[in-house]
Amino acid sequence: MIGPRTVQRDRADYGTAIGQSWKEQTLLNIVRLRYLDTPVFLDVSQVIAGYTVESNVSGGINFVPGADTGSLGAVGKFTDRPTVTYLPRSGADHVRDLIRPLPPSALFFMLQAGWPADLVLRTGVTAVNGLRNRAGIGAHVHPGDPSFGRVVDLLGTLQRGSAVGMRVVDAAEKGEAIVLFFHRDQTVVGETSELSRLLQLGDGSEFRVVYGHLASQPGEIAVETRSVLQALLELSSGVEVPAADAAEGRALPALSADAEHCMLTVHSGSSAPSDAFVAVPYRDHWFWIDDRDLRSKGIFTFLMLLFSLSETGVSAQAPVITIPVN
Repeated sequence: MIGPRTVQRDRADYGTAIGQSWKEQTLLNIVRLRYLDTPVFLDVSQVIAGYTVESNVSGGINFVPGADTGSLGAVGKFTDRPTVTYLPRSGADHVRDLIRPLPPSALFFMLQAGWPADLVLRTGVTAVNGLRNRAGIGAHVHPGDPSFGRVVDLLGTLQRGSAVGMRVVDAAEKGEAIVLFFHRDQTVVGETSELSRLLQLGDGSEFRVVYGHLASQPGEIAVETRSVLQALLELSSGVEVPAADAAEGRALPALSADAEHCMLTVHSGSSAPSDAFVAVPYRDHWFWIDDRDLRSKGIFTFLMLLFSLSETGVSAQAPVITIPVN
């Protein structure tokens, strides 16, 4: 049977192809938003690989007086007929997934899983206890509060020193809630004290994480998170717009980036790059992320994970595929 022998090959090949197309779709939507174009999301909902092998061997001898003849023939046929089903993501549920702010608990679980605080907070957070993150594009362009950057740096230091942790508690009226706590390690006592001062947390060691711009009571860390659409729009500020498009006002203007605060860098050129992590054509130009740009690659990968975090689990009805068995 050929079926079992194709599983290992097909699973890797289709997985690679689907993953690459997902990356290209995500980058293309980032570039589109820089041009105020409509983002389009198309999922691969089903992949069905069908194989058919047919063989036939025939032979014969004809006895004719004075002229004996023989014949031998063989026929083989192999058919590979894959069926790929695409499902457009649209409708009210999809729009709500895009514009709904991410739950703060999801971002802090990412921190707990080992994702760097700098990457998670600068990508997914608008403000913490009133300290605003940088907004490089859109209606509220501003460089951000210096204290926000310091809070991110301090959390990164505590994270690397395993001095910050979290637990889930049951709030009777609001369901589960996240409590953040700092270990009173003497090696990071200065960092914990400075963080408490910047966020106006007081002298406690445990702090409840809530959604919001400002804390409503002592001991709270109010985190105003971005939606996936906000994150996409913000990251589009890192797209290098061709000079002609920028001069003619075809793309949104962005806050001038600098090496310290630039999150994602997307290069552009008239020809396809030779060494790219992901590259897409758009408006007669190529846009790509350099394969050696680890920061941009990490942020781009984290963004793709945010898509999964934002999904409600309600999906559109997939079409029914009927596959003949003979």
